[in-house]
Amino acid sequence: MAETVFYFDFLGFSAMSLGDGAAAVDVLSDLAAVLQSKAISQQVQRWRHRYALSDSVFLTHPDPVEALKLGAELVQNLVLYRKADPILVRGAFSYGEVHHLHGIFLAQPDGNLAGEAVVAAVRMEQTEHLKGPRIFIGDDLKRAIEQQDRLLAQWLLRPTTLAGIWEVLWLLPTHPDQFGAVETFVENLCTTATMMLQAHGGDATFGSHYREFALLAGRSIERLKQFAEWGMVKPPPVLPFNQFFSRREIVKICNDTTGLPDDFVARILDLARSMER
Repeated sequence: MAETVFYFDFLGFSAMSLGDGAAAVDVLSDLAAVLQSKAISQQVQRWRHRYALSDSVFLTHPDPVEALKLGAELVQNLVLYRKADPILVRGAFSYGEVHHLHGIFLAQPDGNLAGEAVVAAVRMEQTEHLKGPRIFIGDDLKRAIEQQDRLLAQWLLRPTTLAGIWEVLWLLPTHPDQFGAVETFVENLCTTATMMLQAHGGDATFGSHYREFALLAGRSIERLKQFAEWGMVKPPPVLPFNQFFSRREIVKICNDTTGLPDDFVARILDLARSMER
C-alpha cells in the first residue's frame, strides 16, 4: 500500500553510545517518557504504524498532510520536553509503497517494514551536505501536499541548497492561525536557540547540532516575518522581528561563545541582517 513514511533518528546517538552508553540510555528513556505522556501518546496513536529500533523510528500515515503536521508537532515536542538539554533529531518524509511484515525473529504481524518509501526516507535523512536537526521532504511529496493544502506547504516548507529537497520548518506551529502572541513566540524561540548556542555551540563533538538549530530558528522567524508582512499571521506582531534576532545580539553571543567556526558566524550574521530589511 502507498503511505507517507516519517523516519528520524537522534543526533549524536553514536557518540552517546560509546563507553558505558549511559547517555544513549538516557536519551532513549527520555523519548519513551515523552511518547508515553498523555498528550503525546494520543498524538502518536494517530499514526497508522509505529516502529522503533535503537534510535531509529519509523511512523506511517496514509494522508501526507496529516503526516506532515503530526511529524512537525512530534519533533517540536521532543525539544520542548527538556529545553536545557533537548532531544534533537534529524529525519525525512517520503511517500510510496510500504510493506508491513512479520518480524524476522518476532511473531507479531507488524514487526518489520520495507518498500520504496522506506528507502527514500532513509536516504534523504542521510544527505551529507545538509546538516543539523532538520526534517526533509522531496519534490514529489511536496507537490502532493500543495495539492491538498497550498497554505500549509507555503508556511512549513522551505527549499534547501540541494535541488529537489525541501526542509520542514518544524519549529513553527503547524498553521499560521495557531499563534496566541507572535512576539512571545519569537522571544521564546530566540531565547531557546541562543541558550543552546551559548551552552553547546562550541562543543567539538556536538556543537554543530546546536549551531544548526540556531540557524533553523532564524529561518523559521524569517518565514513568520514574511507571513506577517503579507497580513497572513494574526494577531499582528507587536514587536519588530529583529528585536531578538538582531545583529547586535548575535555579535555579542558569538563574541562570548568560544569554539564557533567562522563560517557559522558568517551564516548567522547574514540571517540576522536579512531580518533587519
